[in-house]
Amino acid sequence: MNFNVFNNPDVVNIFTDGSMYMNTHTRETIGCAGALIVDSNKVTTKYTQILRDSTNNECEIYSIILGIDAAARRGLFNGTNTINLFSDSQICIKGLKEWSFKWITNIRDGRLISSSGMEVANQELFAYLMTNIVNNNLRINFYHQKGHINPSSRKDIDKASRVFSISNYCKLIEIDRRFIQEIAYYNDMVDLFTKAELDSRRCNGEFDTKVTKGYYPFNIDLSTLDISKYSTLIGRR
Repeated sequence: MNFNVFNNPDVVNIFTDGSMYMNTHTRETIGCAGALIVDSNKVTTKYTQILRDSTNNECEIYSIILGIDAAARRGLFNGTNTINLFSDSQICIKGLKEWSFKWITNIRDGRLISSSGMEVANQELFAYLMTNIVNNNLRINFYHQKGHINPSSRKDIDKASRVFSISNYCKLIEIDRRFIQEIAYYNDMVDLFTKAELDSRRCNGEFDTKVTKGYYPFNIDLSTLDISKYSTLIGRR
């Protein structure tokens, strides 16, 4: 990977992450999904979404939804422009880039089925993401990164480089350390502002009363999804 992706006006980088808070009095787990848009090495937009009665995986997936929705709304990424999306959730990235093709093959009664024969968890969120990418012609590369890395620590960066190499099927020698440092820097920024959002809402008493999980307003029929187009748009290797 070339460090210049962060200075290239034709490339938009999206960093996603989620933070969690457990209310010990109500026993409710509350998430804050976050997405950071970096354009020409400048942070242009931040997005957050509070998710009541949530799980870590739901929060991570919803963080990606925030980033993808931002790309679709801006309408600047059709054609030759490229989006790089970075997440420290291996489940999310592998689900979108690899496992989803098997899930769709195994569809039963309109539900995505995993290789184990079980219904895919949080599939409404995955289905929404895939459909949104195709409908908005978003050319996007998904990358798994190691989270919570100190950008100034050589040991941390070396470890993160190895993880990036394995997760994204590229040679370690091809990865510029400055590239990994940039990823760590922006990922840390997402982590900090989602935690700050949770702390602010908690201090305001917003989480004092337990709230039952709301239904995600996604009702997607994947039987009509152009899976070939999806494969091309996400740069499947």
